[in-house]
Amino acid sequence: MRPVQKGISPIAGDFGKYEDAKPELVSRLGLYCSYCERKIVTLLAVEHIEPKDGVYGKPALEKRWSNFLLACTNCNSCKGSGKVNFRRFIFPDRDNTFHAYKYNVDGSIALAPHLSQRQKVMARNTLRLVGLDKPIQVFTDSNNEQVALDRVAQRMEAFGVAQVALSLMLSEPNVSIPPKRPIHF
Repeated sequence: MRPVQKGISPIAGDFGKYEDAKPELVSRLGLYCSYCERKIVTLLAVEHIEPKDGVYGKPALEKRWSNFLLACTNCNSCKGSGKVNFRRFIFPDRDNTFHAYKYNVDGSIALAPHLSQRQKVMARNTLRLVGLDKPIQVFTDSNNEQVALDRVAQRMEAFGVAQVALSLMLSEPNVSIPPKRPIHF
């Protein structure tokens, strides 16, 4: 889960409709889910970090820039409208989520071994919140066809692409790799 920096709001005050923030979010974050990092060219949604409705909803934050991220249908649906306590989760716009997880060749996501016990709990809670700890999911689409959404296989593919890119980068003699930043929750 890469950290994202969406910057300050492009407008003064709240948006008229939260959907109006999408073009600006996409220009700053790209067409990627803020949680699973998949490139989503269609059905990428403005995601409310704290839910806008439901029992734990905060309607006052529905149109507020500070409450927005981008999310795919899967991560957004898994997250739902549950209670968000910032002391129990890590979020890519607030925390250095890059150092919280280890992506394995088999597509699984593990907690980074250097995390403190508290950080491990928060990182695990976040994986559960957005469903990144789930195996292959099967659902029935509108045509009554069974469809498998296998985020694990998609992560395996992305990992392979990243490994090739890393090998190419390391083969260049003039490449410098920036130092790792410490994790701050």
